[in-house]
Amino acid sequence: LNGRDFGKVGVVKARNNGAATYDFVHAQPGSGSHFYRIRSEDLDGQSLLSAVVKVNINSNGQGFIVFPTLIQQNRVTLQLNGLQKGRYNLQLTDMNGRVLMNRNLEHNGTASAQNMALPATLASGNYMLTLSGNDIRITERLTKQ
Repeated sequence: LNGRDFGKVGVVKARNNGAATYDFVHAQPGSGSHFYRIRSEDLDGQSLLSAVVKVNINSNGQGFIVFPTLIQQNRVTLQLNGLQKGRYNLQLTDMNGRVLMNRNLEHNGTASAQNMALPATLASGNYMLTLSGNDIRITERLTKQ
């Protein structure tokens, strides 16, 4: 939490099949500032540390967070914090306002995180993901590489 002292959040085992892509989701990190780095360990025992990255998570207790916002694969994680129990609509649009995805979510009222697949046909570019319902409307910008 301070950018100097680190603990282990999780481990992803090596696939050892050439150039592999890895991901890990810190399922319930809490609100506020968090600092992350990656330690990679080679088969010969050498390890490297990545640069430290600071992530600010909505601290007002209510909200909708999407990560990663820079999409390499067509998957994101949605984190819902402090939202009322009920039905919400999740809509993905391109920068011209065209609706590319429209889904309903049933939210149980507790803080939760869930993985979600985006349309397989999603091209490189910028997009808006909007959560609406129960008198709220929150939009997050996403970029597909």
